[in-house]
Amino acid sequence: MKKFILCILLSTFMICQSHQNFDEYRDIIKTYRHSIKNKNLEEEKNQTEQETTRVENQTKTIKTWTEPLIINAKNYISRLTFTENISYNPGKYYNYPSYYQNYPAAIIIDADNVVIDLAGFNLSLNPSSAISFLVNNPTFGIAITAGTKNVKIISSSATNSKGSITDFTGYAIYMLGSTYTNNSYDIYQNYIKNIVIDNLSISYNTGGIYLSYGILAAVTNSEVVYNFSSRPVYGISFSNVFESCIKNSKIDENYSWSDIAGIYLEDTIDMTVDSCQISHQESIKKGDAIGIQITATSPLKSYMNTISKCIANTNLSSYTAGKESIGFSITGGSHTNIISECETFYNSHGPAFNTLPPVVDPKGYGIKLGRTFNNQITKNKMGYHSDYGIFDIATISSSFYSNNIAMFNPAGNYSVTIPTGSGSEPLPVVLIYQNTLDTFTYTTLPIYGNLSILAGGT
Repeated sequence: MKKFILCILLSTFMICQSHQNFDEYRDIIKTYRHSIKNKNLEEEKNQTEQETTRVENQTKTIKTWTEPLIINAKNYISRLTFTENISYNPGKYYNYPSYYQNYPAAIIIDADNVVIDLAGFNLSLNPSSAISFLVNNPTFGIAITAGTKNVKIISSSATNSKGSITDFTGYAIYMLGSTYTNNSYDIYQNYIKNIVIDNLSISYNTGGIYLSYGILAAVTNSEVVYNFSSRPVYGISFSNVFESCIKNSKIDENYSWSDIAGIYLEDTIDMTVDSCQISHQESIKKGDAIGIQITATSPLKSYMNTISKCIANTNLSSYTAGKESIGFSITGGSHTNIISECETFYNSHGPAFNTLPPVVDPKGYGIKLGRTFNNQITKNKMGYHSDYGIFDIATISSSFYSNNIAMFNPAGNYSVTIPTGSGSEPLPVVLIYQNTLDTFTYTTLPIYGNLSILAGGT
């Protein structure tokens, strides 16, 4: 009996001990799970707080300026770094200081050695101020005055986010130099010099970037998209600019009721446009549409411009008689330019603005040369334009064509008139191939493959 009672007591003790061990184990598991849960909750909380902070910084934190920031000798700022979005709201009838009447902008730079760093944030015009466009001058995002030098407008951030300039009734960036000088040793005294624009997104303005009378300007790693106006629209416009470049940038989806060009170069010398995409510039109502246009007011003012490794597709003119859509255009007496290793496809016209189409369709070209000479057109590809792949209107062209591929252009893949056998231009007087169905390569001495004609074109 005693043994039986002892066994019962021992069994009870073991069960109790086992139960106690299980309870302890369960408590440990619960504590561990609770710890993990707390850790996850803490991580989620931290992530949520970080995301909230990011969203607030990017979209919720908006500071309103009611007057422009003018950087000059009296108010010198060497570096302005955005820490929040800026909405510019100067009011309908704001009067700019008399000296800056020609530079109506949210930020006016009238001093050398200045950096504007958007740091991933946005500079915009308040919609309530947009009506000022109908009352006085357009309003620009950032303006640089004549004679200013060593300015950077950039966006640097941990994530390399593009800073944006949006909704202005003028150009996002407006730089107006001058030929005036009172220094006989510096004829370029009032040119704008050494400008860097990098990593920006420019959209929903009436124009992108404008520079007149400048030297050593660089636009890189930026995008100019979705800008619109009833007036002529230019994604990037350089006039009287020397030794400057536009690289690794995208100028797409800009619209105008009038003429439009993705990149417009007038009276420029030694400009480089490299590795850019310039597609779908569209004139909706009554204008031409051009990817890149090089032009001149005088042959003395425009030469040695280079366009390389660029794409200019689907630029659409208005559906109006006499209008043109062109991938790459050289005209106005500009000379000794280079278009090399570029592609351009399907430059045509948009839909009819009115119900009735024009009697004569507008024209579409890949590359068009007019009133220009001594250019090099090499290693380009073009096709599916509504008219010609390459079209040179010169009575006798002096431009050099080599290793270009034109395909599926219904009017003609290639139409150029040149002196027979002259120099390095051993082409016949007129080179047009009719209704070819097979691949045809045209090669002549000395060593030049001037054109490859592919099936489907003429």
